Amino acid sequence: MDPTYPLFPITSFICFVLVLAPLQLHLRLRNAGTSMYIIWTATSCLILFVNSLVWRNNAIDKAPVWCDISGRILLGYGIAVPACGLCIQRRLYLATQIVINNQKEKTKYIVQDLFISLGLPLLVMALAYIVQGHRYDIYEDIGCTATPIYNVWPAYPLYTVWPLVIGVVSMCYSLLTLRSFVSRRSEFNEFINSETVTFKRHVRLMCLASTDIAFTIPLSVWGIQTNIQGIQPYVSWEDTHFAFSVIRTHPGIIWRSNESSRFHVEYERWIVVFCAVVFIAFFTFTEESRRKYSLTLDAMLTRFGW
Repeated sequence: MDPTYPLFPITSFICFVLVLAPLQLHLRLRNAGTSMYIIWTATSCLILFVNSLVWRNNAIDKAPVWCDISGRILLGYGIAVPACGLCIQRRLYLATQIVINNQKEKTKYIVQDLFISLGLPLLVMALAYIVQGHRYDIYEDIGCTATPIYNVWPAYPLYTVWPLVIGVVSMCYSLLTLRSFVSRRSEFNEFINSETVTFKRHVRLMCLASTDIAFTIPLSVWGIQTNIQGIQPYVSWEDTHFAFSVIRTHPGIIWRSNESSRFHVEYERWIVVFCAVVFIAFFTFTEESRRKYSLTLDAMLTRFGW
């Protein structure tokens, strides 16, 4: 039995609502990186919310199709968040260069951002199948976990190192943005007070992307260092996918008795909530977001007849 129940389902659902509420605003502003951050985070919070309810006090394989899809999405989330952060940092750097002058250029950069924030995670999710040990695991009180990755050397270029690589590239953009801001401050101040790029919104985006970098790089290094200590020799495709269809179930009394397993399982789900909270902290209290939250709350209360 989960000793923190119902803390996680309540928290994850509130994060789902609060993160999703300002999506329309960012879509209207054509902020592809921020919009995809919202979509990835809200979707993951909803998945974890459903899992925490469906698999409370059980580890039965109730919904194989749901687990295949949700597990793959959660696998891609680890790539998508730093990728969205990269898009935000890239957009901030382009703003300091004042290079987006017409609709054609804006469309080109939006397509590029979508490729990074959506196309790259989907590509890595597909490639991860090469080193996928089996379909998924089910933990009691947690539900379906991200698709298990077999700890062999091909897993590192195909999946494991991508958050670190993306985080380093984002950090480079961040340094370039800071240098451009200092060297072109007067010209940039005129541009940043336009209708779509206000100073406060710019600062919030910079803080969100910088926070992502601050956590992505050290956590990625820590994860790689931890995994590489237990790396297994790669034998063949058949060996990696041996007993692929076997679904491993883990009763709570077993996985919670192992300190390492307990930390890993809880970390995997709470890190999603943490990313949602970070976004909410930067965007909840804006005038536009407060209006969206008010409308969302009114719609929910009205639907329940209150």
